[in-house]
Amino acid sequence: MLSQVQSLELRKTPWPEFLAQLKRWSEESRFDDQCDGAECSVEITLVEPVYGYASRHVRFGRVDDYLRWRFRLTSDQAPVVQMWLGLLRGYMIMGGRPAKVIANVGMHDGVVWSKGFTVNVETYWHNIPGLYAGSWGEFALISHVGSVPQFDSSSPGYGDPQLRLHPSYIIRRQAGCCFFNEGYVHFTPYTDPGNIQRLMQFNLSCLTGMRPCLDQIDIIPAAWKQYLAENPSN
Repeated sequence: MLSQVQSLELRKTPWPEFLAQLKRWSEESRFDDQCDGAECSVEITLVEPVYGYASRHVRFGRVDDYLRWRFRLTSDQAPVVQMWLGLLRGYMIMGGRPAKVIANVGMHDGVVWSKGFTVNVETYWHNIPGLYAGSWGEFALISHVGSVPQFDSSSPGYGDPQLRLHPSYIIRRQAGCCFFNEGYVHFTPYTDPGNIQRLMQFNLSCLTGMRPCLDQIDIIPAAWKQYLAENPSN
């Protein structure tokens, strides 16, 4: 799926050509409700089975609510959630990678006009700089590379100093807490295709490797190498 999205050339690839490639992912695809002959978009989502359960662990919290009421447990006791988290962490230590991958492609006047690719993988490790004070902990590693119509006052990253270096794309880290590590690349449809191809390189071994990926340099190496060069303090 990644290679198919990478191969699409913005403002040039005919929409029917993309739709022919999409047949392989028909069951995982969802078209926008407003699709017509002039505008359309589609999202393809692949979900690792355990990720689906991990993202719905609130159900286990409801079971714990009942157990606390039934057996008069203290408010901080959550036996079912703790059991589930223990199993999830064991799964990740043994090499399981709960993950969700999303590709999105948009059309304007019959040609591919936008595209994006997102990887969200749960990771669990210890001695992570700046996190958990050297203890074990889990968090979501999220990387998104995709197009925006243009950079204006309503666009994410508008006014970013990076736009003085390369006016058609930005590379940023999303501010957040210790529960996720998110980086993103936004580019316009007028970005040089060679730059788009370079920025859209993903290391998908993060979904299968025994040792987990822990930072953006692991999952979008080319883009993040440039980001670190331009932002040495980060």
